[in-house]
Parts: sequence; C-alpha cells; structure tokens
Amino acid sequence: MAVAWLAWATIPVPAPIAALTVPTAALQGGTLFAIQSAPLKPKLVTVDPQSGTQGTVADLSTLANAPVVGPLVASSQSSLMYAVGSYCSGGLCPCPRGCNGVPASEIVTINPHTAAVQVSPALASPVFGGIAVDPATQTLWALTPPPPGYPGTNPSIAILRVDPTTGVETTVATHTGEVDTVDSWVALDPASHVLYVATLNAITGAGQLLALDISTNTLSAGLSLATPVSGLVYDTSSATLFGVTTGTPEQLAKIDPATGTETAVATFGAGIKVVGIAIDSASHSVFGVEYNTVTVVGDEIVTVNDQTGATSVGALTPPPLGSLAFAPLPGPPTVGSVAPNSGRPTGGASVTITGTNFIGVTAVKFGTTPAASYTVNSATQITATSPVGTGGVDVSVAAAGGTNAASSADQFTYVLGDVFTAVTPVRLLDTRNGGTLGSGGSLNLTIRGATFGSLTVPANASAVILNVTTTNGSTAGFFTVYPTGVTRPLASNLNWAAHETVPNLVSVGLGAGGAITIYNGVGSADAVVDLEGYYTPPSGSTAGELVAVVPARITDTRAASGQANAGMTLGAGATLDVQVTSMGGIPTGVSAVVMNVTATSTTSAGFFTAYPTGVTRPLASNLNWAAGVTVPNRVIVPVGTGGNVSFYNGVGSADLIVDVSG
Repeated sequence: MAVAWLAWATIPVPAPIAALTVPTAALQGGTLFAIQSAPLKPKLVTVDPQSGTQGTVADLSTLANAPVVGPLVASSQSSLMYAVGSYCSGGLCPCPRGCNGVPASEIVTINPHTAAVQVSPALASPVFGGIAVDPATQTLWALTPPPPGYPGTNPSIAILRVDPTTGVETTVATHTGEVDTVDSWVALDPASHVLYVATLNAITGAGQLLALDISTNTLSAGLSLATPVSGLVYDTSSATLFGVTTGTPEQLAKIDPATGTETAVATFGAGIKVVGIAIDSASHSVFGVEYNTVTVVGDEIVTVNDQTGATSVGALTPPPLGSLAFAPLPGPPTVGSVAPNSGRPTGGASVTITGTNFIGVTAVKFGTTPAASYTVNSATQITATSPVGTGGVDVSVAAAGGTNAASSADQFTYVLGDVFTAVTPVRLLDTRNGGTLGSGGSLNLTIRGATFGSLTVPANASAVILNVTTTNGSTAGFFTVYPTGVTRPLASNLNWAAHETVPNLVSVGLGAGGAITIYNGVGSADAVVDLEGYYTPPSGSTAGELVAVVPARITDTRAASGQANAGMTLGAGATLDVQVTSMGGIPTGVSAVVMNVTATSTTSAGFFTAYPTGVTRPLASNLNWAAGVTVPNRVIVPVGTGGNVSFYNGVGSADLIVDVSG
C-alpha cells in the first residue's frame, strides 16, 4: 500500500490559529483529521467526510528535516495528536522501499487547538507501519526492524513503546519471521490493554495477527489471516477489531482476535485502494482515503458503518490526503478542586484548577469575569490568574466538550482579610497591682468580647495589637505571648536584663475563649499590657487596610535635627502634638498611623504615651526607659484632631523622634 512518509527536523512553531473549526455537523462526536500529503508540503487538516472539505490546522512544511509525515493518531484523553516523521539522514528520498541514505524517524506532537507543534529527538530505531497511542499513559506503540533498521524485507520486527516527547524507545517484544514492517499495522484495545499487530510475510504474501498484552508484555503466537490487511482499527464501543483486506476488491473486514477469522463488512470499488483508516467508535464509523490505483491520487474519502456496512463517499479536492485520525469529542470538563480557593478582590492570585477533560480550552472564568490569564498544563490541570472580583464565585472552564457544571468544588471566594481597628490605648493588665509572674508562670487574659473602661472588644475579633511592657524583672528573662489553648511556641516577644523596664508591640491571635496567654520564662517579673487595636472580619470597605509607605521622619525634637519640632525637648509632664497627615507620605483621611517612636537624651527613668490628639490622655504607655538610654518601639495609634497625634512625657526630660511607615 502507499504510505505517507515525511522528511523533517526541528520545527519552528507555526502561528497559533484563532480557533479550531469543526467542519460540519456530520461528526457530532468529534473531529476527523488528516495529513495533507502534497510533496514536501504536509499539513494537518480537518476533513468533512461527507463533503471532503478540508481546513488547515497546522502547517508542517517547515519541519527542519523536511520529513514525510504519517501515520497519524489521536489521543482520546488529551488534546494532542501524534505522527511519525520519516526522512533519510544521508540521502534524498524518504521512500518506504529503498533509501538513498539512512532511514530515520521522529515523533511530531501537534495540539490541534493551538497549532503548537513539537518534535522529538531522532529515534534510535526508525519506525515503519502503523502507530497507536495508549490514552492512559500518552505513550506510543510502534514497529521497527532490529537495528540497523532498514525498510523492506526483514527477518523480524520489534514492538516498541515510544515516549513521544523524548523519543526514547523501549523494546517490549520481538516477532520472528519474514515480515514487511512497512505493511504491518497496530491497533490498541485500551480496556483490555491488548495491542493487536497485523503483519505481512514479504516472501509468501501471507498475513498474521499478533496480540501483545501491554500490561504484562506477553506476546501471543501469531494467527494466520486468510487475507493480509493494510490498516487496523479497534472499535471500543463494540469491542471489535477491523482491518482493510488487500484482496481484489479490497474490503473492510471484522477480525476475530481469537481465531484470525475475517468477516467482510463492506466491499470497496474495483481498482480502489483504501489507506490511512481511522475510526469513530461512538458512531461505529470507519473512515479511509480511497486511492485510484492507476493515478495513485486520493480523490475520495469513504465512511463505512462497521455494524451495517452502509457506505458513503465524499469527494476530496487536491492535494491528496495520507493518514487519517479521529479525535473523539471529550466529555464536558469537570472541576474537582481550586487551590487556593480564595484571594484578594484586586485579583492576581495564582490558582491551580484540577479536574478532567481540559481539552480544547477556550475560556476560564471566575464568575462571569474571564481569568486575567491561564495556562493549560494538561488535560487535568490549569493554572489561572484570578481577575478583579468580589464575593463568592464559581470557576468555570469552557472546553471542546462544553462547560463544567457548577459545584461546591469550583468555588472561589474574594476576601479582604481581617481588618485592623486602632483604638486610643487602653490598659488591660498591670500585675504590679497583684499577680506578679514567677519563673515558669503564666496567666490568661480574656480580651474578645470583654469591656475595658469605655471600650468593648468586638465578639468577632480575631487578633489584637498590644503594647506589652515588662518591669521589676528579678533576673534576665523573657515573655512569650500566644493564643490561649495552643501549644506554647518556642519564641519570645520581650527580652530583658535584670531590673530593666522593656516595652514591645505584640501582634497575637485570640485563642480559646478569646484569650491570650503570657508566659514568663525565668525569675519573676511584672507585665503591663495596653491594647492598641484589634482585627475583625472585613465589612466590604477598605477601612482597616494597611498601606505601607517609605519610612520618613516627621519629628525630631533634638535642637540640631533640622526636622519638624526641632528644639522642642519634652520636659516632665509635657505634651507635644505632632502633625501626621500630609507628612511623610501619609494622606489625609487615614484612620490610624504606624510609627517607629524613639526616646533619647533621657534625664531619668520615664515613659511616653502616644494617643489621638483631642481625647483624654489614657492610662497607658508606649515607651519605657531608664536614665541615659535610647529606646525605640513600634506604635500604632489613631489619628486625632487636625490629623495630629499627641505624645506625653511622664518624668524627666527626653527628646522625641517619630518615623512613619504606614
């Protein structure tokens, strides 16, 4: 039989086609593809078997080795098609019977939905005859003579498993006998894991049928075929093997794999040779290209119902076609998981979507909004970037088989994250009034839902910002502050030397009962705790969201600082109002400000209290120090009247330095 061969090499990827057009309603269950076999101008095309109309999918004429392309096979579990590229590495003609150079093969992988083309490295052994794809593993099955491999008459053939990406071949079984691999064909029964091989004895002209169990690599003894076949397909719907017999006239025959008995289903016209057959198992349709044996031109495409023998023919316009392959329409996609399943309303989250039938994907949407971008990694995985959105939405995938049905598994929720509410500092705890912590001692402090003075912490608060101060430490030691009810972490929030007073700003989640636990590691020490603010679920606005700015100094009371309030050292009991908004990148209208506050040039032990201008000074402190030391601390405080924050100095004199960061 005539075999389509191609010469090729490394391929520049063609420009993607806008969309794959299925020819007509004639093929409701999928698409029929073919290799257009014009000399040195191979293309992957779609074919309408009724009208013969062809539509270009991918131009293969730019393959580097200029190979003959074919045979062709389509995977039922991915969007990919595979073809053999055949060429002579040291000659002119990649013909099946006699080569002016060394025969060589590569695997061409084509995505018909994007026109993307990939070429494997040269195969160690050239392959001839038919190929089959295992849909479960996306590996190919092919035939080759043993090395050095030469087309024509060979004493045996090897059955190979081929990785279509790397081109690595694994010899699984060998059949000995006078066989012609150019006229040997394969078909796979994926359910039973059986690869059928039809061979031709080049000396006697007799045909044989072999069966390879690909799960055990067991090859059966050959069965004699009354008439050799020039093509082999397996109908998965009826679990039946079919081949085109090479008698005169040729016929489509059902083949009993247990006995090798051939039963004619349909007879083709006189002088007609049928090549490149493919099957649509769902409709029991076998397709083939009818070649006129005089002109050797494929001028018709024939469709045979393998159950009834009903035959129809569609005229083909030049150029002629070689190999055919039918790509069944996949079922609708399903989405099994979306990870992560939440993200910010501003979009930009990288989301992995897993499921099935992600074949010929045309759209990925979050609700009604298209994904900002997406990449189809495989038939079971997509990586998408979330668009701008709000609330809870279904993630949908539109593909060749339709759109997934909405389910709880495809839910994606836009969340703001818990937001912060700054408060005028309020004292929650002072163990100097009773309850000094001993070595290894701890205490629980309930905050959520509790009332402190005029402030009640909301019942849905999830975390708090505290200014925690240690004083009266008998030895060097540390505090660990953590959510009540969890295992105490190996961490510390404050560390001090003996008799030192040290503050620090602490962010901590609320644990069991809305409480926190304070643990004292060594010696005895008092704890003073002031609440600076709390986190609660978002209300849908931007209130409470942090906007960071480049740190900027907005006050330095040292005389030579050159900053705002220079020379205004704070004496005992003095208060300084510092303008915060419109300074250092802080806009007007903000609710609170994040600052690094430093005390320096201290004349005695003392403290600063930072609070919103215009409110009563609270009983709280943000910085505590000994005489002559410089002490910094992070402070989060609401902005008061006129966009100002007030700073009170308790004892002695001290200079104040304020840097804003958000």
